[in-house]
Amino acid sequence: MYVKSAAPIGYASYEKEKLATVKWERWGRSRWFAWWYFSISAGFLLLAIYFYLRSGNLGLAALRLIISVAFAVLGYLQLRILSK
Repeated sequence: MYVKSAAPIGYASYEKEKLATVKWERWGRSRWFAWWYFSISAGFLLLAIYFYLRSGNLGLAALRLIISVAFAVLGYLQLRILSK
């Protein structure tokens, strides 16, 4: 008969949380994650240009441009963290 060993209360959830943290740290420190941000930024930039040329609405194009700049900053910060 197999008897499960006794573990401290909450030990299993602690191990799962620790594993999830390690996976997230590896994912967050990847250069691919930075380039992912840059590609999203480029997509929003192209959308802003296209939308402005198509409709002439500067307000909504500016909103897309701001979102594009925000993603570019996230990509830059990600690369900066990796270079340390």
